[in-house]
Amino acid sequence: SVKPNGDGTIQIKTKQILGVMPGYAYENYYDHRFSPKDDSVTWSLDYKKTSDFDDCAGHWHVEDHPTKPGNTRVFYACDLKFKNALPKPIMNFLQKTALKQATAWVKK
Repeated sequence: SVKPNGDGTIQIKTKQILGVMPGYAYENYYDHRFSPKDDSVTWSLDYKKTSDFDDCAGHWHVEDHPTKPGNTRVFYACDLKFKNALPKPIMNFLQKTALKQATAWVKK
């Protein structure tokens, strides 16, 4: 769902299913806040719903490059906490592929 807020931000609620490998998928509900004036999106879990992750929060921020006109810098950060310890193959997969998948749309 998408809902404008009185402060100029927009709230976006989403569901994501992250398929890691056969037998391991994580279903999570997120609460995003888009701030056009700050060129940013922040998110956390939607705590009104039950997610497979214990906690997750992060942000995207976009700004003009200070020395390269026509270029943009994209900043990304995400903190993730699992409810239980993960099997080593799952953790290895996430460490190697999660950032690539999250930023694949960004052009160099």
